[in-house]
Amino acid sequence: MLRALGGLLLAALVAAGVFVGGALWLDRQASPAAERHMKLLFTEWRYDDFEFLASAAVREDPKTRATVKELLPFLRQQLGPLRQLGELRGTAGVAFGDAAHGQGIVGHYEAPARFEKADARIRMQLVREGGVWRVRGFWIDRVPVPAAAAAKQPA
Repeated sequence: MLRALGGLLLAALVAAGVFVGGALWLDRQASPAAERHMKLLFTEWRYDDFEFLASAAVREDPKTRATVKELLPFLRQQLGPLRQLGELRGTAGVAFGDAAHGQGIVGHYEAPARFEKADARIRMQLVREGGVWRVRGFWIDRVPVPAAAAAKQPA
């Protein structure tokens, strides 16, 4: 009985080690890809760059493509080119369940960003397709002006 419990415990520890090791390995690959993708997309804001980096599901959806095609020039006008990308935070792993939030090997990353005209936070979801990290979605949130700074601005 004790041998069986010991065997189960050992198997559970090995499985946990494989899971944690696999997640760390995925993150070491996805994190640099997320940083490269953010810098490429948000420095020049070119639709061709987005299409090159986008996942198959995104490239095949005409509504998403049309939205991004309109959104990129608008954001470039509002924010200007990316000047500095802050520390990237996030993780990669295996996801299953709700297809709307990504299935398969996915990564979710975010970083503070300094653009020419404003500061913002970039969030990006990646999906691994054919051994390559592709963009499944991105979000850009402008950083609110602190109350003290807003109070000093003339009305």
